Amino acid sequence: MRIGELAKLKALPLIAQFQYILDFVGSSFEGYIIGDANVPDEISNDKEALAKAKLYNEHFKNNNHELV
Repeated sequence: MRIGELAKLKALPLIAQFQYILDFVGSSFEGYIIGDANVPDEISNDKEALAKAKLYNEHFKNNNHELV
């Protein structure tokens, strides 16, 4: 297992907590991005995180900043 995959697995309990918090306040949780980087600019090597960020960015631009 790659280190980045391990980081994404380790982050899942935190993601679950955000889901619980948003459920409690009556909001929805539509998704998340977890990137793999340890030093500045290293995130540019995480193609999966960058692709997901690009999808969210396009969605926000085209939908007046709303997640549906």
